Amino acid sequence: MEHLPQVRLIARRIHERLPESVNLDELISAGTIGLISAIDRFDPSLNVKLKTYAEYKIRGSILDSLRGLDWRRGSSASGPSRSKPRFRPPSSAIELLARRRSPRSSDFAWRSTTSGLSRSVD
Repeated sequence: MEHLPQVRLIARRIHERLPESVNLDELISAGTIGLISAIDRFDPSLNVKLKTYAEYKIRGSILDSLRGLDWRRGSSASGPSRSKPRFRPPSSAIELLARRRSPRSSDFAWRSTTSGLSRSVD
């Protein structure tokens, strides 16, 4: 296949910006799947070069594969890792507010207007 060097080039460029735990060979494999998809779906009547179309499919396939990675371990995961919560659940935030002071309507009174966001005055 004459387009395999293109897969390697795109995979290497993406790999340069990723943590070392991400395997380049996995990116190349994902890119190869994107190339196969591009060849299968290519329509020459649209006046687009296969190389141009394949580039988008290759890059998209690699990025799709990266979305499934657990970044801390560098391997595929079924979902995001749960070692540390990203934010407090709403009930905890409400309890914290209740201990400090009662919330005022101005704390929550943001509304959308035609000119953007503005604060309502009570």
